[in-house]
Amino acid sequence: MRTFSGRLFRSRSSPAVWRTKIRDVELRNCNFMYCEILPAATPRCRPLVQDVLLIDSIVGSCQISTALIEDVVVDGLDTRGSGLWLYACAFRRVTVKGKVGSILIRDSNIPHQHSPKVEARYRNANNAFFAKVDWALDIAAANARAIQITGVPASLIRRDPESQVVVRRDKAEAGAWRGIAIEGIFQIALQDLLKRKAEDVVLVAPRQSPRFREYVADLELLRRIGVAEPD
Repeated sequence: MRTFSGRLFRSRSSPAVWRTKIRDVELRNCNFMYCEILPAATPRCRPLVQDVLLIDSIVGSCQISTALIEDVVVDGLDTRGSGLWLYACAFRRVTVKGKVGSILIRDSNIPHQHSPKVEARYRNANNAFFAKVDWALDIAAANARAIQITGVPASLIRRDPESQVVVRRDKAEAGAWRGIAIEGIFQIALQDLLKRKAEDVVLVAPRQSPRFREYVADLELLRRIGVAEPD
């Protein structure tokens, strides 16, 4: 495994980025500024991030699109600017732990390939991929400023039951949550769940917030009224 320590990586714009493969590497105390893994037009040519350790590093306004990401450990990640965005990526055995900033996983609005046809192509490819994996993401030990996940089945996400709960679409459709006062980030996530017609969503209380216990109390309330799964 190659090791890079204390390196600064800046944005790349070469066409070669379209077929990026990053594998078998340890990145420690590195700084990534405005870096981007660009999307491929078809899942057959998608970027690959495999067997990577990312430790105590910094990302500033970076994004990864349409990549297959597997056997990766992120242990400590400070995020600057808009954070780390991942669009239409597929995950297998990816662990996020330690103190991390804002990580946002989306299954739509793919940069440079923003069309319903391309998004449907990746959604179908990712669903087929997820059907064959044992687990996709492990966020149970993530001390995060924010983690938002769409497009990854909740059953494939390893999580902390106290601060990371599952809501199924049928429970969200029943609407019991609409009559209670819960944090805005949870309301937005539930509205998005219904809008996307996804099967489920994981609501994550931000551990770094000074109001963390209040977020957890809201999640427990959602459990008590039958909206969140009891675990």
